[in-house]
Amino acid sequence: MQWIKWLRKNRTKVMAVVVILIMIAFIIPSVLDRLAKPKQGMGNFEVAVCFGNQKITQADLQRARNELTVLQQLMADRFLFSNQDLRNVLLGQLLFSGSEMAGVINASIKQMAGRAQFVISAKQIDDFFEQAQGKSEIMWLLLKKETQQAGIDVSLQTAGEYLNAIVPRLTDNQADAASVVA
Repeated sequence: MQWIKWLRKNRTKVMAVVVILIMIAFIIPSVLDRLAKPKQGMGNFEVAVCFGNQKITQADLQRARNELTVLQQLMADRFLFSNQDLRNVLLGQLLFSGSEMAGVINASIKQMAGRAQFVISAKQIDDFFEQAQGKSEIMWLLLKKETQQAGIDVSLQTAGEYLNAIVPRLTDNQADAASVVA
């Protein structure tokens, strides 16, 4: 009976404490989430190490993601997928596995492997692409680094000439490279 009197006498204090506890209960999960991932979104957070001591950071991954988006806008995925060379199709599947054409291409890779009588099963092809799924940015960074080390860098002028030649063919002369890039 006495605690009811105390509760009536101090109800504003009790309500303030209850409201503060409820606020803390709503804030704690987000604070714990931030503490669990302290450097997320920062450019200096290391993701992987490749080619000796070179580190791949979140900023590198974001830059690679942007470059792959530009390549997709330039229809590089369609170019690689439309080519009948198995190496180009495999490269397209590694770099653009999220493309709408990726499922169809996976089936055509299996057909190409069967026609060429490669000693590889459909399960091995599926396993390979499952492991590569979601890692297209890392694949792109590794490919760029490997081409630089091999001395196969292409100047911006040469790349522009290639685009001016390829994009009209891919779009049946409905668009040029400048309009696709813009």
